[in-house]
Amino acid sequence: MSCSYIKLFILSLTTVFVSCSNTDRLTKAHRASAKQYALVHTVYFEVEEVHCQALIEALYSVSAITQVHDLKVGTFKDLGDQRALKDYDVVMQMQFKDEQAYQSYQAHPVHLKLKKDLKPILSAPPATHDFIIRID
Repeated sequence: MSCSYIKLFILSLTTVFVSCSNTDRLTKAHRASAKQYALVHTVYFEVEEVHCQALIEALYSVSAITQVHDLKVGTFKDLGDQRALKDYDVVMQMQFKDEQAYQSYQAHPVHLKLKKDLKPILSAPPATHDFIIRID
């Protein structure tokens, strides 16, 4: 392996470790700050086209959970970006006041029923992405 590849590998590892530690510091800064923050939860679904509309309608059931805010459900739009997550047909995104509200949502009977009901129509397990935003 050439020296330049080794340097590139070390630089990549360093970037990952610094990014992870910066994320932890950012989260701690969010908690210590007087500003308002929310947790955004995004879920990506793979489903056969025949089940797409049923999935979308079922996802709106989580709006009955009081901890869920700003619920959005949509379908993939191909804009020609090679980086796009094209395997996922439907996306659901919502906000929570904090991690405790998110945990309440995870254990809520409406959410648990939805997960059980959707299992047979999904082509693969859902993927998720969670992040913190400033809302002030």
